[in-house]
Amino acid sequence: MFRPGLIRAYARGLFLVGFVWVGVYFYSRSDSPTFAQAPQTITVRPRSVGPNPTIDSPTNANDGSDATSAGKLVSLICKVSCAPSNQTATATWNNVLNGYRPIRLEIHWKAVPTISLFGTATASVKAKLEYDIGQGLQIYEQYEWTQNQLVPNCPNPSNQSIQCGDHVTSISLLPEQSTGAIQVRLTLTDDLLTCNNCIVNTGDPSQARGQIWVYDIRVIAETPTLTIDHSTPTRGDSAVFQVLGAPGSTISGWQYVTMSPNAVGTIGRTSNTNSATWSGKIVASGTGKVSVMLLGQPYNLEKVVTVSPRNWAFPAVDAHQRSQGYVEPCNTIVTNSPILGLGGAGLYDACIRWDLTLADVETISDDGPNHGLKWITGIRDLTTADWVIHPDATDANGDWWKHQCGDFVPGPTSTCAAPTGQGFIKPQDYADGVVRHELGHHSQYVAAQDNPLNNIKTGAENQVGAATQDKVVFFNSVNNLLILRRDAIYAGYHTDGTPNAPCHQQCDATCTIFNGPVNTKPNGGNWIKDPCAP
Repeated sequence: MFRPGLIRAYARGLFLVGFVWVGVYFYSRSDSPTFAQAPQTITVRPRSVGPNPTIDSPTNANDGSDATSAGKLVSLICKVSCAPSNQTATATWNNVLNGYRPIRLEIHWKAVPTISLFGTATASVKAKLEYDIGQGLQIYEQYEWTQNQLVPNCPNPSNQSIQCGDHVTSISLLPEQSTGAIQVRLTLTDDLLTCNNCIVNTGDPSQARGQIWVYDIRVIAETPTLTIDHSTPTRGDSAVFQVLGAPGSTISGWQYVTMSPNAVGTIGRTSNTNSATWSGKIVASGTGKVSVMLLGQPYNLEKVVTVSPRNWAFPAVDAHQRSQGYVEPCNTIVTNSPILGLGGAGLYDACIRWDLTLADVETISDDGPNHGLKWITGIRDLTTADWVIHPDATDANGDWWKHQCGDFVPGPTSTCAAPTGQGFIKPQDYADGVVRHELGHHSQYVAAQDNPLNNIKTGAENQVGAATQDKVVFFNSVNNLLILRRDAIYAGYHTDGTPNAPCHQQCDATCTIFNGPVNTKPNGGNWIKDPCAP
């Protein structure tokens, strides 16, 4: 009695009955193929075969050619071996060079049973693929045949099943996977379980045979890449460039091409030039470059680094009221008496200064990507902001105070911008207006110095000098830039006589109502009105 065929297939927990395409990834090919690789990948293979392989010519599976194969035929016949009998062929491939960044593991193999059973005879042929990525061998794909299989079951056209020569098992891997830990084991087992009789030569002809071919075992890996542990380091941080996925390669030509805050040249590595890492302090944005020769293929690798600025900005200083004639580091603050009518009875000045010395300039001395570049490591703010109001404008018992009649009557259309009316301002209103005006200048200083385009410390933060630039020359260039920023801050609050001036001293706090003119003694003569009362 001849029984129809049955196949059981197992792949990662999938158990199927029938002639099936199991749950693994396959790639189409014809004849004895080589498989097209995705762009930007490399192929590496196990370098060793484990001890005591019983699959013949096992090194043919890692020789880089799909045209050769490791393989084994196992066969059991009742009238020769009787039952129960067993034959097993197995081999393990390992020792992939560690350090690659794998994408997937591919095993190109096939297994074909030939089973012919009569009467009550039973047998099985099994094929199994196991792999290990450092956690012990685990079954990925497994097949078992227990019924008659007289003809290899690969359809035409092929469906890439296990009995076809284009069957490829693909196992996805993480780039961080240690390639040195990868192992693959393939096993073919032939079991003759029961026979009708065991008469030698003339007895039961039932038989079970299995054959396995292992064409290629390969790891598809990423091409080498250049990485950095901080792609956006803060200026002055240490960073490490590293070539990944290039074990056994030849490395040369390390360079760092600066880009910003200003291009200050290219730094070439002068020691340990074949190292896979390059570390050091980073102060300038740029591009790290290195050449890698791997498996006979050159790779020119690049990695852009964008340096983040330090949180560097001088805060605005507070304004302090001083006495007439106060001597600040920049000026002696003297203002006019309101009696003379020469304009203003107050004065504001921000004395913008900083402390920057050669000791604050560092030349990077490590052999890293920014070797020789110069940068600013510290700067100190010496700015002061001071203002005065003439004592005549605040002396309630003084002559000027008594001559401010406080009898101003505005005209029907009077505004701060176009005043009309009769009489004079109240002395307290004028004194308050002077204070508001000078503190208005201080607000303008604050706005100007808080602008990152003007701030002194912000300007010093991103200054980087070339390795070829003299330290003193760099220092002077930084100071010259800061002087331009200082002048911009000055211009931001020196606004009297322009449309941007703070509210006039003779206007109210809303800067819309004119409080009246000031009674003065022009040219030191007589009061415009004296006395206030008729």
